[in-house]
Order: sequence, then C-alpha cells, then structure tokens
Amino acid sequence: MPTEDVNALADAIVRTVAAPPDTTRAQQLMLDRFGIDRLVMDLDQLYRGILAKKGKL
Repeated sequence: MPTEDVNALADAIVRTVAAPPDTTRAQQLMLDRFGIDRLVMDLDQLYRGILAKKGKL
C-alpha cells in the first residue's frame, strides 16, 4: 500500500476494527517468553548456575 493512499489506510483500519485478527497464539507466545513463570524459571536457573560454580550447590 503506498504511503500516500489515505483511503486504503482508512479501509484497512475499518476492516481490522470490524473483524480483529485472532491474537490468541501471539498472546500465548508472549506469555511463554515474557510471563512471570518464565521469569521465575530463568532466575532459578541463573542462581543455581552461579551457586554450582561456587561449589555451594
């Protein structure tokens, strides 16, 4: 779509608002990548790795 085609942009916006895309999969991917469960798991692995290197685990 050419950047100067404001009618095409407006039509695309109206179509998207009228029938929003299914974002369920995208939302799940973001939760898997950036959610609290992932953060806790990553921090646990980090701290266990540090402790193992220091011989404390």
